[in-house]
Amino acid sequence: MTVDTDYRYAANGQVASVTTRLSGASDAAGTIGYAYNPLNEVVAIDYPAGCPVATVHYRFN
Repeated sequence: MTVDTDYRYAANGQVASVTTRLSGASDAAGTIGYAYNPLNEVVAIDYPAGCPVATVHYRFN
């Protein structure tokens, strides 16, 4: 089995998305996306289709 991970970055250096691909006996791939607030804190993580939770939102006080 081979695992490849691709990181995509926004212009300001923040991780925008991470894609992981598995190849071998069975192939699979998925992308996780990240959203940030003006303070550069992660406010949402979008998970690949088929995950039990599509998006997780974060709030800061």
